[in-house]
Order: sequence, then C-alpha cells, then structure tokens
Amino acid sequence: MKWYKLYPADFGADTRHLTLTELGAYQALLNHYYVKEEPLPADPGDILRIANARTAVERRAVERVAAEFFPANGNGVRHNKRADKEIARARDISAKRSAAGQQKGNK
Repeated sequence: MKWYKLYPADFGADTRHLTLTELGAYQALLNHYYVKEEPLPADPGDILRIANARTAVERRAVERVAAEFFPANGNGVRHNKRADKEIARARDISAKRSAAGQQKGNK
C-alpha cells in the first residue's frame, strides 16, 4: 500500500502507554507491514533490522512493541489484526474499482 488511514483516536488509545522510542518502533514496524502488505517475520533479528534498531534501548523497544502489537503465531510470522483488516479492506476496494473500470471499458 502506498498510504493507509490513520485514526488518531484509536492510535492514541492503543499506544498512549508507549515511550517515545517504543512509539517510533511501532510506527516503523507498522509502516513496513503496510508497505509489504504482509505479516512481519517472527525472527527477532529480522524485526530489529526492519525497525533499524541499533542501540540496546531501541532493541528492547522493538522487542516489547513486536510482542504486544505483532504477536508471533507459531507459523513464522507476526500479525497485526488491525493492519490485516485494513489491508483486506483496501484490496477489496481496489478489486471492485478494477472490475468497475473493466466493465466500463467493455461498453
């Protein structure tokens, strides 16, 4: 996805307890999730690289955020329920618009 909707009230309610570093980690992981339109890898090293975590503080922040918002489900990936829902919604809209465009072009 090239863009996604941000609902400030929902975002704030879900992330108000995070430190500034954790909030940055969450945003980095979420952006990657939306750009790739797929779950994050479960491997901790991959998650740290995705978030560009370099210091010990940054690595701990990424690990905490990944555990809370992108839980590993045992099949090698980490899902975020809200992102999955928004990606599915965007794909559905895109498919409907594509079909409507093809029908219009066939007339």
